[in-house]
Amino acid sequence: MKLNIYNIAIALFTICFTAQTQAQTCTGETVKFKETFGTGNGTAALPAGQTTYNYNAGYLADGDYQLNKSSQGRPEWFNSTDHTGDSKGRMLVVNASYTAGEFYRATVAGLTTNTLYTVYLYVMNVDPIGVCSPNPLLPKLQFAIDVSTNGGTTFSQLGSFTSGFIPQTTVATWVKVGGSFTLPLNVTTVRYRIINNSTGGCGNDLSG
Repeated sequence: MKLNIYNIAIALFTICFTAQTQAQTCTGETVKFKETFGTGNGTAALPAGQTTYNYNAGYLADGDYQLNKSSQGRPEWFNSTDHTGDSKGRMLVVNASYTAGEFYRATVAGLTTNTLYTVYLYVMNVDPIGVCSPNPLLPKLQFAIDVSTNGGTTFSQLGSFTSGFIPQTTVATWVKVGGSFTLPLNVTTVRYRIINNSTGGCGNDLSG
């Protein structure tokens, strides 16, 4: 029997302009795109096309998700607010499929060609230490950056970067995950995809 296969809450996702060669933060730079999933009481669903998972307003089973102001998609997970500090700020809470694969995508247009960008999000392993003991599976995420030269109808992968394993903690803890890429000449549109890179089992539960 499977239990809490994988849970991710995406609280903040930004793409920032930077003139630095190896920038790792967006402090003081121009934010070109920011995703915080809005605010509100109760749960909500994503727009069509951003995930293949099933919206569920209750306890999340494998392949379910919800937008919620709490990371507690199941009773044993941390009950945390989102990373932004917004009042009633929502995050994307996901109980990923038993099989590794993509669970979220979005497209950003109007970027500046031949420019270096930094992209990052904050994630949390929502399983406190002791859940799925003694050998919990830990979440691991991959970001894929795809580019389009024809206005966003077809894409090719520019690059990707992968997080380390997100550890369990005694208190709800946000971890910053991200990297940098240079937009090629004549390209102003990117698509980013977030991929579950860990196998199913007990643990592998994340909020971000």
